[in-house]
Amino acid sequence: MKNNTVSSGIFVIILMFAIVYFSVYNNPAKDSTNPLNLSEEIAGFRLEKVVSGNAAKVEIERLHGTRFPMEDAFIYHYKQSSREATIWITTTDTPDEAAEQFQVMNEKMQYSQVFLDQKMIGIDNYMIAYVSGMGMDHYYYAEDNVVVWIAVHNDAQADYPFLREFLSYN
Repeated sequence: MKNNTVSSGIFVIILMFAIVYFSVYNNPAKDSTNPLNLSEEIAGFRLEKVVSGNAAKVEIERLHGTRFPMEDAFIYHYKQSSREATIWITTTDTPDEAAEQFQVMNEKMQYSQVFLDQKMIGIDNYMIAYVSGMGMDHYYYAEDNVVVWIAVHNDAQADYPFLREFLSYN
């Protein structure tokens, strides 16, 4: 009888370990190194680094030179040989705040001496703002309570492969 109790106890421990292991390691939920679960590879670019939370907020506000409402922020750095791509994503409390952030960015681009060739492009049911500058193609848009800015080396000349693949994940 004692052997059955020990065997049952060991079985329960192994079963509990297996449940914990598979729930932690096979769970496709949020990952602290990739909180939005963006693809590890987009159009041949490999994910190199993710910055999130307060560090991302500080960096985004530094780039903008101003503060604006953000619920959360994420920066994804991708690389392909010598080419780079960066995705900045902010979330806001409301879709109206996201739309306002987009408008502010879009208006600033009209007067920028760094960002040129401003236009709107339609891709896969999205209307996306485009500018070129600093040797990169830049795309930005707002959807619901999310604002996205993507910068990619030489993407527009090849019919936007990075942007198209990124949008296909949404």
